[in-house]
Amino acid sequence: MQEYSDRRQCKRRQINRVVSFQCPDGSACVDWHIGRIEDVGSGGLRIKVQRSVILNPGQPLTILCLQEVESAGQEPVRILGRVAWQDADTQCFGLEYL
Repeated sequence: MQEYSDRRQCKRRQINRVVSFQCPDGSACVDWHIGRIEDVGSGGLRIKVQRSVILNPGQPLTILCLQEVESAGQEPVRILGRVAWQDADTQCFGLEYL
């Protein structure tokens, strides 16, 4: 049995926010994807996706975080980052802020 090692250097806070993202042109994931932010820290966040997607470490992504309460004219929050890691078994990936 492999022991779990938490390599994160910043404290994390669990949240549950819906996000969407699309990979840049020329990558394998051209469709829009839906996921949920599971936890967030000062260096990045962890996202669980609804369906399998292939991401590469270092790949840039723009995440659109939907607001908790909709109001007229309110835009989603854009989070710029790059893929830090991906776990196909849990359908999660880490995003490091840029």
